[in-house]
Amino acid sequence: IVQVGLNILINAMEAMEVRGEIFVSPEVDKKEKKVIYKFRDTGPGIPEEIKEKIFEPFFTTKKIETGLGLSIVYGIMEQHNAKVEISSEEGKGTEVNLIFPY
Repeated sequence: IVQVGLNILINAMEAMEVRGEIFVSPEVDKKEKKVIYKFRDTGPGIPEEIKEKIFEPFFTTKKIETGLGLSIVYGIMEQHNAKVEISSEEGKGTEVNLIFPY
């Protein structure tokens, strides 16, 4: 799970390039019996045309990366019977929600 959080933070930092902010906030939804870790950044956002590809192994928009970070996140989350949801708007940033049942 530490690897999941680290990969999300690294992606956010790299996306923002020079400046930006990253917010991490945990939430507990007792009614739905789940814990949600929200990672929100002020980066450029994810272009609509690549949103469906971001969890694919080796998919990257960067020149020097392997494209494994988010596919690893997805795999680890599946192993823990958890979900990862990403919402993004170009020019306004991205939010990644890690959703764990309890």
